[in-house]
Amino acid sequence: MKYFPFSRKILIVLIGVLIGVLIYFLYLKCVDIWTVAPWIVLGIMLIIFIFWDVRAEATFLADEQVRQARELIDKGQHLAAADCLKKALACDPGNFEALVARGELYRADRMYAEAKRELLKAYDINPQSFRVHFALGLTYLQQKEVLGAISEFKQTIRLKPDFCESYYILASAYELSGDKSGALDSYRKFLDAVTSEDMKGGKIAEYVERSKVRVREMS
Repeated sequence: MKYFPFSRKILIVLIGVLIGVLIYFLYLKCVDIWTVAPWIVLGIMLIIFIFWDVRAEATFLADEQVRQARELIDKGQHLAAADCLKKALACDPGNFEALVARGELYRADRMYAEAKRELLKAYDINPQSFRVHFALGLTYLQQKEVLGAISEFKQTIRLKPDFCESYYILASAYELSGDKSGALDSYRKFLDAVTSEDMKGGKIAEYVERSKVRVREMS
């Protein structure tokens, strides 16, 4: 954890010195163990609490930077978003959300090697995240690595069967691979998975119309 305020470091040092002094007095038999033990235990507990508090604060600050980054990405301000994500990872190098967002940003900027690197770091933290698999699938698809993309989209669906968009993108990947049967099946599953809530998004509504056309043409 890179984020560690100087004031907290000083506090830990002071508590450590106090514990050391108490142990030294105990060694010299100036005090008995029952007198110093509660203070030593309290000092250790305070140090543990400080580390926990710094960790929580670092995570909060990183998450806030990720939130800002996603807003900037939506506005097309990729450089500013990249700066936010850099700050997020400076606070918390293992922040899952920051790694995923950075991978997605790199993919949007067609920096595919960098995108894979960040997404695989996120995968190592949480291999059961459907978002990581979906982002990896999109990265593979943009690189025309269709079989890798299909594998990732299948994993996405396994982890989150109600994520309707993954069926549509999987169908597109199947079409690129020449698998008409797989594409047709995925288009149909996409149409079955779409809910009225999903249809509020313009993108999904557009996918529905395209899927209906492809199903008619391929049936």
